[in-house]
Amino acid sequence: MSKKILAAIAAVSVAVCMAGCSQKEAVTEEASVGSISVSAFAAREDTVKNAVSYTGEIKATDSAQVAAQVSARVDAIYAQPGDYVEAGTVLLALDATSYQLVYNQALAAYNSALAGVESAKASQSSASGGQQKTMLALEQALSAAQSEYDNAKAEYERQKTLYDNDTNLVSAKNGRDTAKLNYERMQSLFDMGAVSQMELDNARIAYENASAAVTAAESSLQTGMDAARTRFETAERNLAAAKSNYELQKTVLNPDQDTTTQAAVNSASAGVASAKAALDIAANNLNNTKLVAPISGYVSMKNAVVGQMVGAGSVLFEIKNTNNVHIEIGVTESVVPEISVGTAAVVDVQAAGLYDMVGTVSEINPTKTAATGMYGVKLSVPNEEGKLKDGMIAGVALTTAESDVTVIIPARAVLYDTENQPYVYVISGETASKKDVVLGISDGSYVQITEGLAKGDRVVVSGKDFLSMDAENKVTVVSEEE
Repeated sequence: MSKKILAAIAAVSVAVCMAGCSQKEAVTEEASVGSISVSAFAAREDTVKNAVSYTGEIKATDSAQVAAQVSARVDAIYAQPGDYVEAGTVLLALDATSYQLVYNQALAAYNSALAGVESAKASQSSASGGQQKTMLALEQALSAAQSEYDNAKAEYERQKTLYDNDTNLVSAKNGRDTAKLNYERMQSLFDMGAVSQMELDNARIAYENASAAVTAAESSLQTGMDAARTRFETAERNLAAAKSNYELQKTVLNPDQDTTTQAAVNSASAGVASAKAALDIAANNLNNTKLVAPISGYVSMKNAVVGQMVGAGSVLFEIKNTNNVHIEIGVTESVVPEISVGTAAVVDVQAAGLYDMVGTVSEINPTKTAATGMYGVKLSVPNEEGKLKDGMIAGVALTTAESDVTVIIPARAVLYDTENQPYVYVISGETASKKDVVLGISDGSYVQITEGLAKGDRVVVSGKDFLSMDAENKVTVVSEEE
């Protein structure tokens, strides 16, 4: 084929193509004249949750503080912060020397009381000569009880005098008072800018050390006085029992022997009960020289060192069991009526790498917290893997309302007229017209439509702001939203 023929064919093809393209552009321009490009959403059925977001703190549900029940010096420590301990594990031992002595005295008194009962019973069945022998034994017991009472009383008075006049205690109190005055003076100077923070801190530390010295001196003296008082009280009870046994036994010589000897047995038995009570108290104090874990968990706090004097009631350990944890949040008064025990929440704990966990409200404080003006709420969350730790921060989305399966559309498809009436634009064919709707629950992204739309109705989402409320708007749907 010649070059001229090929050139002619090419020219004709170009002309035909240009003509066709021109017609297509004309049609497109005609279709788009007066039409507004929009995106559409087909109303569907689903549920909607309304949630309020809060920030809370993870707390161990099971926790316990372990305090000293008696005053003594720390002898040994067996647990440190971070250790896992089982319930019943010994955490710390206090010096039990004085409490062991008191227990030994109480045990001896108890055994003596038991012997008194046996003696009273023996005298009940003995002859007159045996009664005289019993009287001699009771006289000896009375004399021994009187001697122990006198010695115990003297020791108790001595301990009280030492406590009231101990030079170390007086010196420690004087030192504390001086340190306190100096600390208050330094605080005033600090407030005026006359001294540095370091000088103020040094004064505060000196005051705290001086106060600790007073506590240690008092605790040391108190231990000795407690032991002396217990010995005196035991001796006093034993003396009373010995006197009672002696006086009652004297009546055995009377004609009404059976009655009087039985009374002696009863009195001796009462002495046993009193001695047993004293023994139980001494045993309890002795046992309390060992502090044990009341629950299983991790030691989160230790406030003791070997050699330190501690007083009864001093908190020395804290144990937390994080197998069960909860989240504590504060909610406003407008939210409280919308929730109840069992209300669901979505929980995120970034530090543990856990997201979208399901938590439930387990407790609602009916009283507002004065400091924050909020109501305290606790939520339980699962912690089977133990990743949640006490003190971690949690994000909580608390569900305040949830719809049944209902018609929903994107919340951004809704507009409001001048009377705050919500409406949408419903697409029918190539036009979109205004339609009033009634709104329900919204989660911020989607909103429930209780009236005005049915499943499958297509509404305008993007481009709605260019439509007219008073006319049918010609639209071109350029995308469908899911």
